[in-house]
Amino acid sequence: MAHNPPSSRLLIRYDDLHRELQDSRSLFVAGYYQEAVRKSAERFHNRVRELSGYRGNKTGAGMLRDVFQGPASLLQFTDTYKFGTPQLDRDALSGFVDLTVGASAAIRNVFTHADKLEISHDRAFELLTVISSLHRMLDQTEPTEHAGNV
Repeated sequence: MAHNPPSSRLLIRYDDLHRELQDSRSLFVAGYYQEAVRKSAERFHNRVRELSGYRGNKTGAGMLRDVFQGPASLLQFTDTYKFGTPQLDRDALSGFVDLTVGASAAIRNVFTHADKLEISHDRAFELLTVISSLHRMLDQTEPTEHAGNV
């Protein structure tokens, strides 16, 4: 028997987004959607750099790959975000890297380098929920023994 949700429409408010997006709230409310998305995407990258202690000169996808991939990765998922087998854990981390690199290209780069984008309230909010989800996954990481060395 299928479970019927109490409502067919899930309502998400800005306050429900990750706390790291709250600084962009005033921009979003004022209708500066491009800037709200840009600042939120940049905050994600800055937070990855802060949590990992990354000292390299790469940005964007290069920095994300340095932080999460290879034998000298700087961040890893915590034990509470493990999936039961080493292969599933590697797959989850690989997928997270793909998501962050994709968001870097599709959101951060586009909204940072475009002069003026016409973006709707709804589309901006959808992009902010993607960034919020990445922050929640980042909450489930911890530094490795290599943190701060790259």
